[in-house]
Amino acid sequence: MSAQRWRKLNGVLDLPDEMAYGLLATVIEPKRQRLNWPKKKSQAPIVPLPFAHDDLYWRAIAENDMDVRNEIRLLNDELPKWMKKTMERDVWDKK
Repeated sequence: MSAQRWRKLNGVLDLPDEMAYGLLATVIEPKRQRLNWPKKKSQAPIVPLPFAHDDLYWRAIAENDMDVRNEIRLLNDELPKWMKKTMERDVWDKK
């Protein structure tokens, strides 16, 4: 917009509503382009209980250690979506 149009818009808040709407309708030029609506923000992942809320590597630890996964299952009511609900046990025979 040119500087002259901005000067017209300067005192819009002091006018009655009907006059302000009319002035804005004549000064502002419409744009014929696609609207870019805001996207939903992703939610922060919920970190299970044996880990701190700011732990960055909790998932890598849980994926690689069976004892940690079992502890997560015992301490939490809600599990991460990727984790199975059944407890794991060692497949090696200990004699």
